[in-house]
Amino acid sequence: MKKLLFLVLALFFFFDLMAQVNVKKNYTAPFFQGNVKVADTLGVEGIFILGGDTIASLTEVKDSSFVKITVDTLRGLNGTTITVPDTFTVSNSTRTQILSVSPAGTDSILAVTETIISSFSCVEIQPDADYVLTSTPSIAPGEQGQIILIRNSSTAFSVDLQDESILSGSTIHLNGASGTIKPLGIMTLLYSTSTTTWSVVANPNQAAVGANADILEVRNVSGSAISAGKAVYITGFNVGQSRITIAMADADDPTKMPAIGFTATTIGNNANGEVITSGEAMGIINTSSASANDPVYVDTAAGEVVFARPNLDEIQKIGQVARVNASGTILVFGTGTSNDIPIDFSADTIRATHLQVQGNVIVDSIFATTKRNLTLGVGDTTFAVTSNVMAITGDGGGNSVDFITGAISGQYIIMIFVDANITLVDDNTHTANSIDLSAAFTSADDTAIHLVFDGTSWYEVSRSVN
Repeated sequence: MKKLLFLVLALFFFFDLMAQVNVKKNYTAPFFQGNVKVADTLGVEGIFILGGDTIASLTEVKDSSFVKITVDTLRGLNGTTITVPDTFTVSNSTRTQILSVSPAGTDSILAVTETIISSFSCVEIQPDADYVLTSTPSIAPGEQGQIILIRNSSTAFSVDLQDESILSGSTIHLNGASGTIKPLGIMTLLYSTSTTTWSVVANPNQAAVGANADILEVRNVSGSAISAGKAVYITGFNVGQSRITIAMADADDPTKMPAIGFTATTIGNNANGEVITSGEAMGIINTSSASANDPVYVDTAAGEVVFARPNLDEIQKIGQVARVNASGTILVFGTGTSNDIPIDFSADTIRATHLQVQGNVIVDSIFATTKRNLTLGVGDTTFAVTSNVMAITGDGGGNSVDFITGAISGQYIIMIFVDANITLVDDNTHTANSIDLSAAFTSADDTAIHLVFDGTSWYEVSRSVN
């Protein structure tokens, strides 16, 4: 009887011991409700920290097979709390689901060779100037699947990241997005250990000037700040900043035209910024003096626009008024070219080379050409056309004119003579700039002859009585 009792007790303790061992070995993917306290080592193979859940005071020690992560508390499903005063051990495969990075940190950017840290989930960079990073890598390596937010805390300076295709070793894939982190801007990137690269997830680089606008990154080297909404032209290229340089356009100065667009925001001198090259420019130009659908032209006042066609040598229609307001909207187009023909009937000459006009040309005022005076010198046998009407005085010793130069095909000339000292030489060979007359012509006071140029030589149209 004693032997039987002893055997029963032995079996009881054996099964109790086995149950405890099984709990420790097979306790995988646990689900906890309420508070659970673990005084020893808890081995778990599947840890999933769902949205909003956190791990506090996290440190880690690695060995060959496990990562031992010491935490104060685990906050699990439904807000439940797991108190872990000892070591919480997960396998290396599970560890990738718990990114061992601290929430936020700062990184001063003081040179183009700086590498942005990746040991924080949100890195606040603090540049002291505009930088295009040339460091390789430009961002320190991260963990597989790690997401990092890089926020520029500067209100004045931008930081540019270069794609791996441009800067080998940058370990950054921009995927066609802008690499510029603007003042107070945020860029989000995702790390892959298989490619050892950071890929841009989001970079809200669009200026707050309209959802439909094309933006060009530029640098202002004009010598002073340029306000938002100013028309600008290209002055060169800054290699270090990898940006086109700009200054304010001026329709009175051909060297400061054409305009390539409007500044999206105020750009300080020797600072980076953005120009709207096409699309909607919202809230940066005063259109209150215009009407909807009015044309927008570059003005003679530097950087400004007008809403009526100017009478200038450099005419550029750069857009159309969409909204009439002190903070109006302009649809920007026609950038990068002087796209209108100057017409000034008070000018001495109106001349265009290879001008093609389709449709009717209407002149609603008297069209006139200024008469030019010419006095031939001793022995002169040729002269250049300077107007369609020329009053010509000969030398006292007489002039035999063989050639008239400087004309374009289809051009007419009326020559008015003031003396009897000029003879036009009749040449039927039609050599360059020669004169083919109906008969010999010798000038007299108050006589005239009318010629036309066919692109090679001159032909007589008519003459006064000789």
